Amino acid sequence: MKYKEGALTDELFAELSKRFFEAVESVPGLYGCVVKRNCLERDVNMDLMVSFYAEDAAALKAYIEHPRHLAIAAVSGPLETARFSFDCEE
Repeated sequence: MKYKEGALTDELFAELSKRFFEAVESVPGLYGCVVKRNCLERDVNMDLMVSFYAEDAAALKAYIEHPRHLAIAAVSGPLETARFSFDCEE
């Protein structure tokens, strides 16, 4: 995700990270999550990267539709200027 100037504060990063990890614990089929903050300011870089580990595409779809994900989107979405996703299977 790319955020509006100054929006991704340390407090917001901590809150979003907590919510992403709570989502993993709440959605069957998810078994891991990595949340990283960009360390190099460049116009082409996003500010926040989140990777989920899922047993299959169905688990990922369940996460996307889960109330915890929708709650994260409600907090994060209005502050974002861009969002990209990439879903894949190993």
